[in-house]
Amino acid sequence: MKVYTYDFATASVVERTCEPPEPGKGLWPAKDSTGATMYDNTHFATHGEALAKLRREVEAALEMGARERQRLRQALVDVTNELADHAERLVKVAGAEAEAKEGHSP
Repeated sequence: MKVYTYDFATASVVERTCEPPEPGKGLWPAKDSTGATMYDNTHFATHGEALAKLRREVEAALEMGARERQRLRQALVDVTNELADHAERLVKVAGAEAEAKEGHSP
């Protein structure tokens, strides 16, 4: 019998075959024609169901990527601010060292 799954990397629906289920047993889990274990969220009875699942997976990946990009942008801002703070501290330390060298230490 035909079943459908998807290939995320190529963004395509793939037709596979599998043995018909035993009477009284569900289709899942079983093995498809490539030996992959079939589950109700990886293999589908229709092309349309597999395509809908692929769309949800791609949309979720886009959303996760966008959130990660925003997190990294904020992290870059935070690190940049920390570097500026450290640079200010270094200037103060260098000033204190110069004063100490000239004999103006407290």
